[in-house]
Amino acid sequence: MSCQRGSGVTGSLGHGNLLVSVHAIELARKEVLLAGSDWPYDPERKEMRTKRKGHKVDRLAAEKRERTAELMEAMPQMLADYRKRRWERKMKAEDDAAKKSLQE
Repeated sequence: MSCQRGSGVTGSLGHGNLLVSVHAIELARKEVLLAGSDWPYDPERKEMRTKRKGHKVDRLAAEKRERTAELMEAMPQMLADYRKRRWERKMKAEDDAAKKSLQE
């Protein structure tokens, strides 16, 4: 919501009882802006924070580098295991095909 509801548009009971609905306020704001005028009730916008939290980013990057280094050390064994599993699967498929052809 772009309009401050607490600045003179509430009823006698406070924020829960609005004199003008939020939808009506937004419609009026839209008409004023389309007419080329300025809507003075918008709160001022803060500057966007462009700097990231360096300590968190640095920590996550360091953890990622450590994990990658550990995995790269284990990579030759992982590749050997993969090749062995693939070879065993191929041999099993050939044995199954040979058994199937003998049964027929």
